Amino acid sequence: MGGKFKGQPQSGSFIRMHFFSAPNCGGSQIDTADLSLNGITSDWAANWQSFTTPTGTMSANIGAYGLQLYVDQMFVNTSNQF
Repeated sequence: MGGKFKGQPQSGSFIRMHFFSAPNCGGSQIDTADLSLNGITSDWAANWQSFTTPTGTMSANIGAYGLQLYVDQMFVNTSNQF
């Protein structure tokens, strides 16, 4: 997963993906994956991280966490978009 990000330089900013065992984020939560955005700057920058989707995943929920964090061109797929 990845995208282009912009914000204030700070620690603790990240994108989190929750994996679920049923459609529409139902069933049980299987696992999570995080994309750290520590060190992002006030200029737009690309950032991505590879991960393996847990076995049994049927749906996922994505959340952006951080103060004054902007996200553009987010992607979740098997190849880097940049």
